Amino acid sequence: MRYLLPRTLAVLAVAAASGCATTIVDVAPTSTAPETTVAATVPSGSDDELMGLLGASMGRIAEALGDRDRSAARSALADAEAAWQALEPRLLARSAQLEEDAQRLVDLAATAVERNRPADADKAMRFLALLRESLGS
Repeated sequence: MRYLLPRTLAVLAVAAASGCATTIVDVAPTSTAPETTVAATVPSGSDDELMGLLGASMGRIAEALGDRDRSAARSALADAEAAWQALEPRLLARSAQLEEDAQRLVDLAATAVERNRPADADKAMRFLALLRESLGS
């Protein structure tokens, strides 16, 4: 009886410790889709139109990632990057800080697509609204 209590406590401690463990299961995709490069033409238009295009593209990224459609997300990212290519020199002419902030948005959208992070796409959309507000668009 004297040894029963310490043994019981030891068994309970081991059971409690193993019950608190976190198990992470990383499921690999069963088939891999071929990586495709999507080439988008550089759009033209006013700053407001290009910001609208950038916002629409980021919205499509978030939607595609939510639907688990990686090819549509990559296509939308190509459109966002094309809009960014047209906008970047214009924003840099206004302010280096604006250009840096916008670059972060595009980088966040790219991370969302590359790492399949829908939350990053949503963040990019929220930050884009703030950027548009600071531009007065």
